[in-house]
Amino acid sequence: MERFVSVWRQALCLILSDEDAPRRDGVRNLLQVLQYMYNVNSRVSESRRLPESDFYVMIDQTFLLTELQIWRLKSKHRVRKFQSDLTQKLNRHLVCKNSE
Repeated sequence: MERFVSVWRQALCLILSDEDAPRRDGVRNLLQVLQYMYNVNSRVSESRRLPESDFYVMIDQTFLLTELQIWRLKSKHRVRKFQSDLTQKLNRHLVCKNSE
């Protein structure tokens, strides 16, 4: 199992290190695989258990700050889009009411 954890961890690090790589689904899937393996690891006998450090992924602070900024921008965009869509629907509803 140690080899598999290492491979999945390396794949995750590779995706996260490439600025242009699409992250959404691939990262989520890799994290789920690693979490599943971590959960399995915690249920095996202590003598066969991998150390928790085998599951660690070192992430650069600059990368985390960049991801946070992207997330905030996307959140703001979603809020603006929602407000815009809502305004359009309300305007259409008001136009329909006024024309009756």
